[in-house]
Amino acid sequence: MTFPAVPAARTARTARTARTARTARTACTARTARALEARRQKTEVSLARTKDVLDEMVESRAPITMAAVARTADVSRTFLYEHADARALVDKAMNQAAGRRVQDRQTV
Repeated sequence: MTFPAVPAARTARTARTARTARTARTACTARTARALEARRQKTEVSLARTKDVLDEMVESRAPITMAAVARTADVSRTFLYEHADARALVDKAMNQAAGRRVQDRQTV
């Protein structure tokens, strides 16, 4: 059984589609890389803001809660809970504040 020959227009279209797909894949990869880099930078800025806010709160002996930190640092509570580095910063500051409160009670 023989199959009919593929028309030249069809093979050209197939080649053009394959080229377009490769170009689109490359563009998507570059776009994805830029998006990931932007996301990484945004996370770093948010972490730096969170650290600064926590330092100020510890120094001023303000109550440290996730909601207060999120509100003051202009980040979401979800960010604080889901990013391990942010969560560790808040936990450390909360423990420092708790230790200071215990020391304050003992000296009074």
